[in-house]
Amino acid sequence: MDQRGGDMRGRMRGSEREDQRGGDMRGRMRGSEREDQRGGDMRGRMRGSEREDQRGGDMRGRMRGSEREDQRGGDMRGRMRGSEREDQRGGDMRGRMRGSEREDQRGGDMRGRMRGSEREDQRGGDMRGRMRGSEREDQRGGDMRGRMRGSEREDQRGGDMRGRMRGSEREDQRGGDMRGRMRGSEREDQRGGDMRGRMRGSEREDQRGGDMRGRMRGSEREDQRGGDMRGRMRGSEREDQRGGDMRGRMRGSEREDQRGGDMRGRMRGSEREDQRGGDMRGRMRGSEREDQRGGDMRGRMRGSEREDQRGGDMRGRMRGSEREDQRGGDMRGRMRGSEREDPRNVQQM
Repeated sequence: MDQRGGDMRGRMRGSEREDQRGGDMRGRMRGSEREDQRGGDMRGRMRGSEREDQRGGDMRGRMRGSEREDQRGGDMRGRMRGSEREDQRGGDMRGRMRGSEREDQRGGDMRGRMRGSEREDQRGGDMRGRMRGSEREDQRGGDMRGRMRGSEREDQRGGDMRGRMRGSEREDQRGGDMRGRMRGSEREDQRGGDMRGRMRGSEREDQRGGDMRGRMRGSEREDQRGGDMRGRMRGSEREDQRGGDMRGRMRGSEREDQRGGDMRGRMRGSEREDQRGGDMRGRMRGSEREDQRGGDMRGRMRGSEREDQRGGDMRGRMRGSEREDQRGGDMRGRMRGSEREDPRNVQQM
């Protein structure tokens, strides 16, 4: 993935690379998946792992057999082994990764998932790329039309875009108006206007600042915008990220709720991420939950993985899970048979 207005050089072998930032980046990867997204300077190496470096400062880290997400505007150094880490703070949320699925959403940009050479090109200029049997994401502020087969496409920009895909994955992210249909694919709609779409046996991401309604079956959905959104999903993955009000229900799915307002939701056998600056209450069973916001949060989880990251007050309980509580305020939690990481405003790794 090449996303930035500056200079980028990189090499990859048998891997997946995403370079997204406004500065200068050099990196090498082998048999791995790398995502470099930030406005500064970053150098990193990974082997047999998945890395996400997202922030405006300086970061160096190493991982082995694990999943790491470093996302913030300051300075961070950390090491992880056989675990999953997500560092999300500073008012920004950058999403999750598991089995090479990534969603980076911040500052009006959305960077999605990767699997077996999935590419995301997101920037405000001009981008041309070629792909074969892979996944492509074209995200920029201009005009773009394209067709893909047996691939994954992401069209993200502030203009006008129309496209069709078959047996693929699509991401449409821009600030204008977009309509599209997909079958057996993955779709991401991210823009500041109005969007309506339907998908079956696919993955959808709706991210924009306006109004959106959609339904999906056996798919993955991501709703990210600053307005109002209602949706239902079954056997899917959902991400709701916006600054307004959202209510949704999911079964056997993955949900991410990220916004600055009020959110209530229930999930079963799923993965949930609640990230916003307001008030949130939720319950989950046999799932993975991420609560990230600057306000007040209470939640319970069993046989799951939870990440609570915010700058306020948090209380939670977990059993047989993995919990990460990261914020600058007050935190109390209990864990059994799990792995916990509590990084706050103090210097801690």
